[in-house]
Amino acid sequence: MAGSSSIRFGIPERAQQAWSRLAAATGSVSDINQVLRALGQTLALNSSDPRAFENWLSDLGVDKRYAAKEVVLRAREDFDSYQNAKRQETERLTEGVASGLNAREFFLALHDYPLELKEIAFRTGLRVCKTPI
Repeated sequence: MAGSSSIRFGIPERAQQAWSRLAAATGSVSDINQVLRALGQTLALNSSDPRAFENWLSDLGVDKRYAAKEVVLRAREDFDSYQNAKRQETERLTEGVASGLNAREFFLALHDYPLELKEIAFRTGLRVCKTPI
């Protein structure tokens, strides 16, 4: 809801256990598939696509044509906070996967998923690979 003090990205319930295993550098190919399906839906629209914010407003029941400017601005702040939290959780997931035994399968499986997910995953994966152990 617009005006919330704390906006968090909730890992989709159906993928929470698989997500946790992968973030801990364990898990299986089945876990990868389950998490990617959930992320594919969550990241279906790129966060920079105006439709993503329009959907956010719609989910809040806000019609920006009639809403007070302050309501739309607060909704935008909440949307941006949510997008940042989503990106951070996806980076945390990717750090674990890139450090584990299923990195190859994870990165190969990304070809069918949204560009934003690929950008986050490959940037994070490359950073993890460059970091000395």
